[in-house]
Amino acid sequence: MTEPTATVTTPTPAAPPVTPPAAPPVWSDDVKNLMETKKWTNIDQLANGYRQLEKFTGVGKHLVIPEAEDAEGWNNVYNILGRPETHDKYELAYNGNVKVSDEILGQFKQFAHGLGLTQKQFNDIVNFQLDVAAAQEQVLKDQQNQQAQAETQGLIQRFGAANYESKIAGAHITANTLGILNTLKAKGLDRDPDIIAMLDTIKTRTAEDVITPPTPPPPVKSPVQERDEIMQSKAFTDKFDLKHKETMKRYLELCDLIAKAPGYKDRSR
Repeated sequence: MTEPTATVTTPTPAAPPVTPPAAPPVWSDDVKNLMETKKWTNIDQLANGYRQLEKFTGVGKHLVIPEAEDAEGWNNVYNILGRPETHDKYELAYNGNVKVSDEILGQFKQFAHGLGLTQKQFNDIVNFQLDVAAAQEQVLKDQQNQQAQAETQGLIQRFGAANYESKIAGAHITANTLGILNTLKAKGLDRDPDIIAMLDTIKTRTAEDVITPPTPPPPVKSPVQERDEIMQSKAFTDKFDLKHKETMKRYLELCDLIAKAPGYKDRSR
């Protein structure tokens, strides 16, 4: 007789718990529109797009162009671009020879700060203006040198190569005596050939620093003196003289003047 066989049942292991799928992110309408426009389907694509934007614009503060009347907004823009905090923080680096006063430079610093200029812009503009001033000054010096050479040639032609320097020295002494030498120098006329010639003429007419007075005019004759001279002339005594008629007319005019003179008694006739 066969004995019965016992059956051993192995228990089935329990299944691991099932994790429910993560809930999809909640996008705002703006993000949804951006995702649809860019045809992005997940957040990785959105993050990659932002990284690409940073590569293009840079990381940090970004310029936002304000409205024209937004003074504070424009100040922020100028500060981001590199404008100094205050106008006195501008520094000028200049290696030329033109001198600029501290007062004028300070005024321009205030003006530049109001315009929002950076340190580099400030320095470049001031250097440009000073270089222009230096160029203009050099042009003026060249013109003055050319004028001086022309004046020297004119003096040599007028007074001779051996004498023109002494003429200039003598003319300057005369001009100094007259009190006009400094004015002539200030006007650039102290070597002008015409001025030197004029002063040389004055010098020749000067004795002991006193200008020779002009010849006085002849004294005016009185009616009586003129009448008496007429009476002694041939044109008066000779009635056949060609000027007798004219002389008699003048004689009668003088007699009339003498007769009408107040308090005068003529005893000559």
